[in-house]
Amino acid sequence: DNDYENLTTDPKEFDLSLRKYITEVNGVAVATSREPRVDVTALKNGTSTTATYNHSKTPVAVRTGDIVTYTIRVYNEGEIDGYAGEITDYLPEGLEFINNEFNAGYGWKLETNNLRKIKTSYLAYSTNQADNDKNKENLIKAYDSSTMETLDYKEVKVQCKVKERVNSNVKLTN
Repeated sequence: DNDYENLTTDPKEFDLSLRKYITEVNGVAVATSREPRVDVTALKNGTSTTATYNHSKTPVAVRTGDIVTYTIRVYNEGEIDGYAGEITDYLPEGLEFINNEFNAGYGWKLETNNLRKIKTSYLAYSTNQADNDKNKENLIKAYDSSTMETLDYKEVKVQCKVKERVNSNVKLTN
C-alpha cells in the first residue's frame, strides 16, 4: 500500500522543575525571603537544560503545633507550553497534613495508604468547557531565550502542622 502519511514527532522538550520553600509560620511571613532566584544563563547559552535556582537554606525555627505554609513553584524549563497534571509531596516525619479549607482550596488530598503522601491536580488541564479561564490561568509558558529573562511559573501552596511529639532541635527537612 503506497497510500500512507509520513509522521514525525516534535523534537521539542517539555520540562517542569519544582521548588518548594517556606513562606509563612502561623500566618506570618518568614523574616528572610526564601523565594528562588532563577539564573537562566545555562539555558540561554545552551550549556544545560536546567536553570540554576538559588534560595536561602537557612533553617526556619518552628515549635510543636505551628502551622507551616509552603509554596511549591512549578517552573517550565522546556520548549513547550504545558500544565502540571499532578503534584505529589512527601511530608517528613515531624509534619502532618492539615485537612482544612486552605489545603482543600488547592485540591490537596491525603493518600489513605500513606499518611505522609499528598497529591493535587490544582494546576492540571481540564477538559470541562466551563474551566477555560482556569486553563488559561494554569498554562505554564515555555522558556524562550530570545524573549524571556526568566522562566514562567505557577504556584501551589500547602499547610502542614508541626506534630506535638517532635523532639526539640530536630531538623525537619521537607
